[in-house]
Amino acid sequence: MRLPPNRLFFFLPLLLFAGSAPALAAQTWTTVWTPNSTPAVRTTNADSNTHESKTNYRPCEVWDVYKNSGKGGWDPLPANTEPIQCAGDTNDYTCKVCDGIGGVTNATDYTPCGTCGCCEGGNCVEYTNNCPNPRPIPTTKLNKVGPCPCTDPTAGGCVIPEIMPIPPPMPEYSAWIHNCKWVPVLESFMIDYKEGLCLDRCQTQIASASDVTSSNVCAVKQALQDRINAIMGSSSAENPAPEDPPPPEEGAPDELPPIKFCFTTCMQAHEDTHVEQLKEVWQEFWDSIYFSVYPMSVPFNCDDMRTDAQAIAALNDKIQDVTVKEYMDFIKEWHKPGKGEAFAYFVEAQRLQELLDQIQPLAADNGCP
Repeated sequence: MRLPPNRLFFFLPLLLFAGSAPALAAQTWTTVWTPNSTPAVRTTNADSNTHESKTNYRPCEVWDVYKNSGKGGWDPLPANTEPIQCAGDTNDYTCKVCDGIGGVTNATDYTPCGTCGCCEGGNCVEYTNNCPNPRPIPTTKLNKVGPCPCTDPTAGGCVIPEIMPIPPPMPEYSAWIHNCKWVPVLESFMIDYKEGLCLDRCQTQIASASDVTSSNVCAVKQALQDRINAIMGSSSAENPAPEDPPPPEEGAPDELPPIKFCFTTCMQAHEDTHVEQLKEVWQEFWDSIYFSVYPMSVPFNCDDMRTDAQAIAALNDKIQDVTVKEYMDFIKEWHKPGKGEAFAYFVEAQRLQELLDQIQPLAADNGCP
């Protein structure tokens, strides 16, 4: 059937709408109007649910897309997990861990961190190099622990370092950090010794010119001259003076003859010289200890090697082994016959000469030869 022209014009809009319906059905137009009536593009917040977002500050949570019936949700990271540094998050999470409920808390104290550090109170404390450079020169100290035992009947005195002190000899030292290792720095060493005069055989002790009187000045002057001549005229320190006789031979009487005059100040100068020689003789062995200890070290760690006290305890055995060996060699060296005696007798002779000069006027007044 043909429609008249006037009826065809009536149905034309309907036909055009029907032809375009499938295309319209495939599109959904969404327009968002801003207050100034300018169209804006609608955005979603999907990227804020990842750690790539610059607005996501959830270092201890992760987005679970299947949570809440597919709507998604946040799950906390396990406790002690390292926080995830989100893009745009400028917080420092060193020495921080997740608490298991989505928050951030301090890491356990003394957890390792940084180059050579440990977590303390949520902060990384670095243990930087503090070893003195150059290392100080260690010193020797002397500690008198008693008088001379006077076991040698021919000796007028003695200086004897302790054979083996109790506890065994040990230097004073400290421990310092160098390249994340504890290194020992020697400071000083103490030598315990016994020293004194042996005066049991002395009949008269002369300490100074005030002890000399008109009644004994001539005898004192002669004794001084004899002692000086014996010391200065001897070819060695093994037989320095006639008043130092050798030990009695087997079968001879145990008692040695008495000494008429003992010039105690001069004798003390002799022993004082030996005291100073303790340092001189020890220095060789002290140097050996120094160079043996210098390369020693123990690695730093936060668990049980964090403090200098812990490092010293770890180093003690090695350092003591070295020290005991060198100390015993020192004792052997000290007790070599005649060790240091030549100079000690020379010092004694100088003091004897000074005393002789002081009593010369009195001797002259009394006509002493």
